[in-house]
Amino acid sequence: MPGDRGPLAVAPRIWGDEVSVDGAIRISDLCVFLDRQGHETLLVWPAATHWDPSLGHITYTNSDGSPQIFSDGNHLVFRGVISTRADGGQTNQEWVASIMWILAPATQCLRDDRLFVDEVQIPQ
Repeated sequence: MPGDRGPLAVAPRIWGDEVSVDGAIRISDLCVFLDRQGHETLLVWPAATHWDPSLGHITYTNSDGSPQIFSDGNHLVFRGVISTRADGGQTNQEWVASIMWILAPATQCLRDDRLFVDEVQIPQ
């Protein structure tokens, strides 16, 4: 249904040094994480990201127009800007208050590492 963002944390794009990271995506009722060998990073999505509640799929369209459709457990490669509690010196609650959210993450989803998604690839 349009407007249903499900477990997605959604915010405008931020600018900074982009990194490439990979791991398994973990989707729960409240949160979406990147799991890198047991280390959870909160994923923050741009507004054009779509959640399909009936299938539990996320659809993300890369800047080249290629849609990527994935669900819990898929191994993915992300490009984006990482924000860490260690770098910013803010508590998780201060960090949340500093962002102009479209849909803020649930308190249970807050982690010390967050990735603002800019590109998603499904490895072949």
